[in-house]
Amino acid sequence: MIKLFLIACLLFAGNHVLAIDFPQPSGPYTVGYKYIEFTDESRDDIYKPEGGKRKIKVIVYYPSNDPIKLEPYQKEDKSPAPNGAEKVVAELNALKVYRSANAAPTGETFPTIFFEPGAGSTPNTYISIIQELVSHGYIVVGLSHAYKITEIDEKVEEALDVHDFANLDPNHLATFIQADEEQNQVTNFCKDDTLFVLDHIRDECAYLGLDFNKLGIMGHSLGGTIMLRVIQSYPALKAGVCLDAPRFKHILTPNIPFLHLFAEQRHAKLWDKPDDYKLLMKNHFRVLLKNSGHNSFSNTAILQEILPSYRGFLEGGRAALDPVLGKADSVENMRVIITIVQSFFDKFFKSI
Repeated sequence: MIKLFLIACLLFAGNHVLAIDFPQPSGPYTVGYKYIEFTDESRDDIYKPEGGKRKIKVIVYYPSNDPIKLEPYQKEDKSPAPNGAEKVVAELNALKVYRSANAAPTGETFPTIFFEPGAGSTPNTYISIIQELVSHGYIVVGLSHAYKITEIDEKVEEALDVHDFANLDPNHLATFIQADEEQNQVTNFCKDDTLFVLDHIRDECAYLGLDFNKLGIMGHSLGGTIMLRVIQSYPALKAGVCLDAPRFKHILTPNIPFLHLFAEQRHAKLWDKPDDYKLLMKNHFRVLLKNSGHNSFSNTAILQEILPSYRGFLEGGRAALDPVLGKADSVENMRVIITIVQSFFDKFFKSI
């Protein structure tokens, strides 16, 4: 059902850039998008050095019947490239994706999915999943939260992910407590961003066809933790998908249809901790994606497969990145992820 092929590949000798397009969506609709910025006058932005009211950037991806169109994957980066990364930057600048700014909406209404990206990411980092959903009749509202979170020790991050508190090295305890408190602050603040957008976006984007009677949410990594908090605070949400996010015991199990996809390279050990999921209810699913890594859910994995210089630039080579990207073919992994996610939303929003 879902085709993820490399559409145009023209590799020349010498210093010429690889010209390649992102995988073309397989659904009957083309992909339009619109940028919006909201300002929450009720909150100060605690992450903005100069202060001011909280601003939330949003990109709405929606189905269109306009002719298919290719646009740059990212805004051209004209700054000097880091040493050794010149070809990587050139290839990323040349990369195209199937979408069209401000395309005409269809006049129909569509199930609407809010998307929470991982730490340091934007919705564009997940364009592979987003454009496929949109092409099959979904609207995706991607949020970009501005925040800052301290880097935490790898052992502390592992403890956060698997709840292995009893075996946490005492030398890392203070860092763990700081990281946990900081993550709570960040996810709560970003949750309020999303709640504000949920309350105001209908007035701004009703003409795009958002269906608030079929409202879902999805998030990756830290964005998955944010979405769990949003679900607790917004009862109109009907279904949620969590992509390889940390699980915290102070976050309750969602009471709506819920799918949690895990990367094997990070979370296989969770399968040995069934008590952590003893509260799973009807229509709750968890799936372990074999041979996958944490970034198998983003464009990072696909880019290292289709752009030679990007693959070569990654420090340590492919094998060293297995925990991040997984061992399986990244394009095939993404095909599986999209199939599972779309099938889940189709079941609860389209009765397919």
